[in-house]
This record gives sequence, C-alpha cells and structure tokens, in this order.
Amino acid sequence: MKGEKYISRLAERGSWESRQGTDKRGMAARAHADALRILAEHQVPPLEEVQERELDRIMQAASGN
Repeated sequence: MKGEKYISRLAERGSWESRQGTDKRGMAARAHADALRILAEHQVPPLEEVQERELDRIMQAASGN
C-alpha cells in the first residue's frame, strides 16, 4: 500500500517527555480498556422476522429434521 499509513489509536507515538502527565498505560492495557468499553456499550439490533425464520430453517436443515 504505497503512500498509505494506518495510525492506531492504541499506539503511543509521542516522545517519553511529551507523555509526562498523560495516560501512561501500554498498548495492551489501552486495547483491553477499549474492548471492555465496546462490550459494555454495544447494542445488538434485533433480527427481522424474515431473518429469524431463515435461521430457524437453516438450523432445522442442519439438525437433519
């Protein structure tokens, strides 16, 4: 991907001096905190009736009935 960069929110790119007084957690700790926040906040929308019926049909076929 020439010319493209991905800059992760998890990685700290500043110098050690510029981090004084800021969040000093490592990348793994920030990723863990993000995962916990996402799991706590995420709301799964309910399936539509047609989707429910299709899943029921697939599961019925898979069980051999």
